[in-house]
Amino acid sequence: MRDLLAIAQIYHLKISKKKTICSDILMDIIHKLSALDTLKISSFTLLQTRFLSIEDNNFRFISNKNNITIVYLEKMFSIEEIYFLIRFCPRITYLKVDFINDMNIKLFVKDILKKINNDCNQILCSICIHSPTTDNEIIQKLEEMINREKLLHNLTIKSIVDNIYLQ
Repeated sequence: MRDLLAIAQIYHLKISKKKTICSDILMDIIHKLSALDTLKISSFTLLQTRFLSIEDNNFRFISNKNNITIVYLEKMFSIEEIYFLIRFCPRITYLKVDFINDMNIKLFVKDILKKINNDCNQILCSICIHSPTTDNEIIQKLEEMINREKLLHNLTIKSIVDNIYLQ
């Protein structure tokens, strides 16, 4: 890999649908691909030891150094995976999640927006959630919840085909 990186820079990385990658390996790959802008992951698992020590020096060094602005996660099994990605990619501007594993969409949006507010991440300006059951009622309930909880100001929610866009 080192020889390849000496002659070329990699800006977009897609990690196969066939395998689940663990957070430690993901961190190692991202550390080696410093020019990476877009990351697409089928699914990944958080190592408990890594997640508990998210403030360690290695994590902070890699997260501060990486330039990832676009993240696609095809399968999410726990909200902690999204928290990890938001913290690990501090320059993220666009996040897309295709599958949220039976999680309530309203609760998911609430948790993510709270996390963005708590971490003072004002860079993340667009979130796309694949939701085949989306209708106008869900969009209206999301808007009401966001306004009631004062999660974000000037937020636009749209439903296009099977996706909910928060911008």
